[in-house]
Amino acid sequence: MTTKTVMYIWISLYMVLIGCTLKNTTPYKGDESYYIASSIRMVQSDNVIVPVYFGEARFQKPLIAYWLTTLGYKTFGIDLWSGRLPFLALSCALLMLLYKFALLLVPDYEFAALNVFLLSSATLFIEYTRVSMTDMPLTFFTTLSLYFFCKALQEPERLTRYYLFAYISAGLAYSSKGFIGIFPGLAIAVYLLLTRPAHYRKYLIRLFHPGYVLLFALLAFPWYVYAYFYHFDDLMKQFAVESSATFASNLWAIPGNLVFYPGVSLTFYLPFAPIATYLFIKKRPKIPTRFVPVLCYIGTTFLIFSLLLSRHKGRYALVVFPALTLIISYILYHSPFKKSAKTIAIAVAGLHIVVFLLYPTISGHPFTDLIQYWRNNTQGNLAAYGLTRREMSWAQALSNGDLQLHHEEGDYLLTNAEHLADFESPNILKQASRLSKIRIENGTLIKRKRTYYLIAPSRAY
Repeated sequence: MTTKTVMYIWISLYMVLIGCTLKNTTPYKGDESYYIASSIRMVQSDNVIVPVYFGEARFQKPLIAYWLTTLGYKTFGIDLWSGRLPFLALSCALLMLLYKFALLLVPDYEFAALNVFLLSSATLFIEYTRVSMTDMPLTFFTTLSLYFFCKALQEPERLTRYYLFAYISAGLAYSSKGFIGIFPGLAIAVYLLLTRPAHYRKYLIRLFHPGYVLLFALLAFPWYVYAYFYHFDDLMKQFAVESSATFASNLWAIPGNLVFYPGVSLTFYLPFAPIATYLFIKKRPKIPTRFVPVLCYIGTTFLIFSLLLSRHKGRYALVVFPALTLIISYILYHSPFKKSAKTIAIAVAGLHIVVFLLYPTISGHPFTDLIQYWRNNTQGNLAAYGLTRREMSWAQALSNGDLQLHHEEGDYLLTNAEHLADFESPNILKQASRLSKIRIENGTLIKRKRTYYLIAPSRAY
């Protein structure tokens, strides 16, 4: 088989195996509840312009992630796995894009395939492959934008076409998660100013051509303009929240911030990022000039995050992981580690998949069990009582959108141990638990569980 065939087989296998984990509520990212619950309401209300999260209009993030989740619900019906499926498909498209990007920089199929295997083994990438959140669309479209900018630099005779595609991709990236969408273009400007290649003035002038800027604005800003005129108060409230997290207020924290994202990359790209760092320090390989725009993108992104953000999360680094993979792969490909890197990557990816498949069995999946029992053994509607919004979003998706959210008005209720005492002589039909915390105390392993109940209530006190 050719290297390209092996790569496609791996991506297909990856999609199938990760797809088997999409219905699991654990491991689970808390912010996903925003997109699950709001997208279910979009389907039920036919309003796909304003995300509404348990009665609150939400303007914190643009629409792409909501629309992808809604697309899954519209196509396959409301379920936890169906809302996540478009993000898994997008992650596989990102792997294929990375393959093309690697070939653009180094026309070697083995090198390009190595990039695919490495990225598909990265912990951060796998985690956000299987959740309905903004991070995967943002990473895909920023990488696509960077790819077209680099293509324009290598094929100047087609500059107009590739800049056009790069700006379209940047506009879609902005519509995924806001201002980070401009980072590829900003990085290319930094590259041109620092290195001043032949005809760099032409590249710079065309980079800020009004036509491209207008196209970007038409893709990036209409939703915000709509929200400004029709939901001004809600938009300003969200803007105030976002602003508090966007601008670093403590200058003394900046040195620590500067090492945070490189540290995240080393931690969540085990074992390849630490190995590549060691090889780079020891062997001092020469990185070709074709990779300099990629390095500028990584550096610019980390620098802006470090200087501007007051709250830092490891997942923010995902946006540079494809670019980082290009650098790591080049270093490993030109080292004795080349032969074993692909095998180790497959093993690491396989280990992650096994963990995602087995973890729910170990921790428990109470909402799946309770909702299945309700559907198979009762007649009447189901409501939530005393659950957190995250828990209600799980239950909504797993009940195919049938869960009622008005507390006591359901014929049957999902509740937890803390709120069971609110009911006088509840009829407990079934209970189920999940592992919420594990810790070691005095040499003893302590497991803490959270218990949920399906009840037919008499009434709440």
